[in-house]
Amino acid sequence: MLYYIAYSDLICVAIVIYIWIRMHANPVFSGRARRSFIGAGSTLIMILFLDEVWTYYYWMGETTMKTANLLNTIASVEFALAPAALIFVIIFHEDMKDIGDWISISVCCLLILLNLLNIRYPIIFHHKKTFKMVYTSNVVWIYLIYDILIPYVLFHDFAHTYRIDREDRFLIIFVIVMLGIGLTGSYVTSEIDTVWICCSIALLMLYLAVTHIYDNHDPVTGLQNRNAFARELYRMRNRQMTVVSFDLNHLKVFNDRYGHRVGDQYLRAFALTMNDALKEFGEFYRTGGDEFLFITVLPDEEVQQKLEQIAAWPKCDSKYGDFPLDFSFGVAGRKEGESTEAMMDRADEIMYAYKRSTERGSRASVPPEN
Repeated sequence: MLYYIAYSDLICVAIVIYIWIRMHANPVFSGRARRSFIGAGSTLIMILFLDEVWTYYYWMGETTMKTANLLNTIASVEFALAPAALIFVIIFHEDMKDIGDWISISVCCLLILLNLLNIRYPIIFHHKKTFKMVYTSNVVWIYLIYDILIPYVLFHDFAHTYRIDREDRFLIIFVIVMLGIGLTGSYVTSEIDTVWICCSIALLMLYLAVTHIYDNHDPVTGLQNRNAFARELYRMRNRQMTVVSFDLNHLKVFNDRYGHRVGDQYLRAFALTMNDALKEFGEFYRTGGDEFLFITVLPDEEVQQKLEQIAAWPKCDSKYGDFPLDFSFGVAGRKEGESTEAMMDRADEIMYAYKRSTERGSRASVPPEN
């Protein structure tokens, strides 16, 4: 009996369970991300269960057209569940109002329908009496749809949900490559197992990509954090650049007077207002507490002028809340032969000098107590 078990399916189930255990132990995962991976993993396990059934009848069933039709039905349902799993990846996208999401979901539903119709009509494949799976000419179009849909979903949804770096892109590209290998292997050899092995590995790589994204983003503001800043600083270590050190004024007053929940809202309002104002010029990071850093390739004089204009704004963008826009900053462009550490120290010194000069009369007032 053990001879008729598809052990590759057990390996795939183990990978899904591993992802779930790691995800459960990871506190930074949002509920939306958890639901996506639980949904996709559960669908994959259903596929693997059906594949075990398919394997059993492949080896134990009588060599008749009735058994061949049964195998065709099981395989069709398996392939119908694959785009259903992809829908759970699509809902990882935070804003489901994007037209691209609805188009992607519609295409997935079309693929599900075609595979279900394949139970009765040989639209994509059929099984001969010898149990051999034979593809129809339509399979080329199905593969072409997957070749377009999968990269679009991964890059569209993850790039819109988070700011992804080069390592994230590499991981997502690897997911696409693994799924491509699975589809190609299935097409060339007609072995379904190849697809599910590659899908399981792709889900694991996608989990690693999402974990990497979370590890490089601040949960309060949504900005990239100190880890991401250190990577970008290393990448630009030999390039001309300008660094700006920021310190948000009055955060302690907000925390003490209104509580940390309002303090976090103040942090988020400042961070998103500044990010909107500066994102076309460089990268804005929250590196800890009320400290923020900005990296750009623009000359320091131009950056100084831009920040002085922003500093004149009385409040944060109203869509992020009714908070004052009150901050200190120090701009330092890399000098000839200057190390990155020395440039960073100089930006901090300028920022603290600016902060001391404004402490006697803050540019923006803290809301009074009720």
